[in-house]
Amino acid sequence: RAHGDPGADDSWDVRSAVLTSDSRFLAVCCGTDRTLEVFDLHRPGHSSVEHLPRPRILPAAGGSEHATLFAATPHGTAHAYSRFPRGDLVLRGHRDWITAIARSSNGHQLITGSADRTARLWNDQGETVAVLSGHGDAVRCLAFSPDGAHALTGSADGAVRVWTMAGDLAATFSMDGSSVSALAWIGFGTEFASGT
Repeated sequence: RAHGDPGADDSWDVRSAVLTSDSRFLAVCCGTDRTLEVFDLHRPGHSSVEHLPRPRILPAAGGSEHATLFAATPHGTAHAYSRFPRGDLVLRGHRDWITAIARSSNGHQLITGSADRTARLWNDQGETVAVLSGHGDAVRCLAFSPDGAHALTGSADGAVRVWTMAGDLAATFSMDGSSVSALAWIGFGTEFASGT
């Protein structure tokens, strides 16, 4: 069961659903009523409902031991949920949709990519550490290196950029103009793979 009375209106129109990596929480976005409902699957009958402006649910890549859901809004914010029933923090600063989120393996750093052509590094308190600028189009995918020393950003502009945790650009790679849609570090983080 999602939200509302099926058939009464479009509130049962499930727009997206994401399960946390520990299979404990299920987040569902329903209908035009802009409802985000988070279900605790270990406690049947327990859910939290929050009204956000047109939310999109984004799973956080990486940091698999830190089960977190993120609900992005068109105002450039992301609401993080790792405890039930309320959200932990709100990431504010982007000027457009947040399109991707990744968490470092130690869980203390986050990176967000946005349609505003930037990425942002965050600490675990939701404070911006650095704004990563330079892409010519939306940042669509992200990845932290296994040691947490670097981050990758991939963009619709066809570039992959490597950043330090201080926000300095370390390298740029061109993917021949093809929009970059997936990134992953290989092995110990000396190489990476990208998908277009």
